[in-house]
Amino acid sequence: DPSHAEHPAIRARAKQESCLIFENPNIIRMLGYCEPIPGRGPIFIISELVNGSNIDEFAKTLPLNVRTEVILRMICSVLDGLECLHAKRVWHRDIKPSNIMVENGAQVKIMDLGIARTDGRTFGTSDRAFGTFAYAPPEQINRTEGEVNHLSDIYSTGITCYELLTGQK
Repeated sequence: DPSHAEHPAIRARAKQESCLIFENPNIIRMLGYCEPIPGRGPIFIISELVNGSNIDEFAKTLPLNVRTEVILRMICSVLDGLECLHAKRVWHRDIKPSNIMVENGAQVKIMDLGIARTDGRTFGTSDRAFGTFAYAPPEQINRTEGEVNHLSDIYSTGITCYELLTGQK
């Protein structure tokens, strides 16, 4: 909805998200923010191009004899990316298959820091946002924000791994 771009809080959050830059091959690299008409009109968060597919779509293409090994290797890459985020006290808060891309059949990229939280500040939708219900840990769903931390992302990664390995939520 283009009218969202007119809202100052949404514009501010987009700028904040575009500033979350991490030096890790498993996290999408942010390049900047574009506001063609300052204060109005469309806003764009510019990131590196990831030429690939969501991890769940990629997993479906794997031969059964290598599927488990490849998925577990990729989940280790997700955990490596999360370790980088967590070292800077950033909690992703929305780890799920559609926020993990696989590029060139091997390189994992964590995407969408839209509701990330760090040092008491939320980058993205709102403080009330709790991620995607099927992947969110209880402390996020119950909105006990003081308890949301790096372990919340690990929980969501476990749910994601289970879904990738079994094909079921």
